[in-house]
Amino acid sequence: MHRFTSIRSAIAMCLAIALGAGATACGSDSASSGKDGGTVKIATAAFPVLDPALSYSVEDWQALTQVYPGLLVFRHESGPEGAKVAPGLAERLPAVSADGKTYRLRLRPNLRFSDGSPLRASDFKASIERIIASDSPGLSLGYPNIVGAEEYAETKRGGIRGIEVSDATGDITIRLVEPRGAFTYELAIPFAGVVPKRTLPQNQTKNPPPGAGRYVIDDVRLNRSFRLRRNTNFSIALERTAVDAGKVDGFDVTVASVPNAATLVSQNRADFMVDNPPGDRVGEIQGRYEDRYRQFGTPSVFWFFMNTEAEPFDDLRVRQAVNHAIEPEALQRLQGGLLEPGHTILPRGVPGFEKSSDLYPFDREKARQLIRAAGAEGAEVTVWGTPEDPAKATVEYYADVLNQIGLKAKPKIISDETYIETIGKRAVKAQTGWASFQQDYPHPADFLDVLLNPGNVRADGNSNFAYNASDRQLGTQIDALAGRQLTPATEKQWAAIDRAVQRKAYWAPYGTRRQSTFFSERMDFENCKGDDWPVASHDWAQFCLK
Repeated sequence: MHRFTSIRSAIAMCLAIALGAGATACGSDSASSGKDGGTVKIATAAFPVLDPALSYSVEDWQALTQVYPGLLVFRHESGPEGAKVAPGLAERLPAVSADGKTYRLRLRPNLRFSDGSPLRASDFKASIERIIASDSPGLSLGYPNIVGAEEYAETKRGGIRGIEVSDATGDITIRLVEPRGAFTYELAIPFAGVVPKRTLPQNQTKNPPPGAGRYVIDDVRLNRSFRLRRNTNFSIALERTAVDAGKVDGFDVTVASVPNAATLVSQNRADFMVDNPPGDRVGEIQGRYEDRYRQFGTPSVFWFFMNTEAEPFDDLRVRQAVNHAIEPEALQRLQGGLLEPGHTILPRGVPGFEKSSDLYPFDREKARQLIRAAGAEGAEVTVWGTPEDPAKATVEYYADVLNQIGLKAKPKIISDETYIETIGKRAVKAQTGWASFQQDYPHPADFLDVLLNPGNVRADGNSNFAYNASDRQLGTQIDALAGRQLTPATEKQWAAIDRAVQRKAYWAPYGTRRQSTFFSERMDFENCKGDDWPVASHDWAQFCLK
């Protein structure tokens, strides 16, 4: 699950996986007419985690996808084509056994890392073991489902026996405990990016390890800036593959507050801002810079979580009351129009999404009645959030709404850096608060399994903030469906689970995020926007200067 910030549409057809072994992906057709060379200056509000095993942010992935390819990668193309998986370090897509439990791949020959050292099959094995050993946020995905991964997580010794490799041939065999329909996608995201096996499991942001991508990270000045430069040791075997993408010579990335970043881009002192402009400046920017600013929809969901293990949200009537009390249109205004109101778990464009009536139309009086019926009037509630725009203002709105319907709520704002870790601790019993999520890959399991499966509730590192561990029936349904490949029939079943979760009111979802592309006058806005990229919102490989 991506970090819960203001982040990133693939449509159902995105799930058609490329069959060719050597598909080229040097950007979209429109990007191909742009100029090569030059350095792009980028402003970002938060310094990224520059470690593929540990980063879970779409903002961070914009850089990491250029540096750390895995056996498979997503194509560097905007729109639906960018949601297709292609061979990366592997020669072709995996051969999957009939029972869905065994994946076989082979590395391309003569691969090397950016430092010139050879890249071998054993480096892939070590990279997956590093996810487990570092207690990565990627543990909420399918990697622990590899045979022996749970044992390795406990002992940190002996490696993962379900990954068999041969450095001599480049052959890689991965065996799963249970079939997992989304596993191909999980081999293509940065968590599975390959780094040298000598890389320690601790956070390597200060000194990022070598990768095999078109770019290399250098000149890291922690919490201030870093650079991406062309990889001068790029493997010949990767030329004209989906890894071989990138028009400019490099990127200079600097930390700047969101308001400052917007000013820097408007004055052409920065070329691109990773974050959306401040909500109160969106109208001005749209009007003055329409030739270099646009918005696009993202496969994301924004919601208020409610902890079913903490009073008063252990009562269905209270959770239903919250859903009736939220006015998505008010939140849309609060967030400067950068929100598309909605009530489903799966966003539009993700397989399994179905248009449906809202079970909880806006009705504050109905909400008050439910609170009284539950005997929850005056119940004290702490509303968790972060200080960044638009989280803080949204949390303040939410706390005010809870007070209006009869609860006694107050906001609790903590730093973004510790937010997910804190509310993800079961013992903290965080009652309710702000959350958002953008897909890791275009599959309904990435939302309903990762974020709402009762079986995923653990002591620490939770992604399921509903803490609905007692709902074993839901867990059984999700587990059974997550092991199957996507078909029209299984998409219907995912839609049914989405509706069932709405009925249980585990969340109060209120919409999806719109993301902005705001460029300087130096950038080729017409040909090289690189936006609407399903993996990380913006694909820097497609950027180019005029």
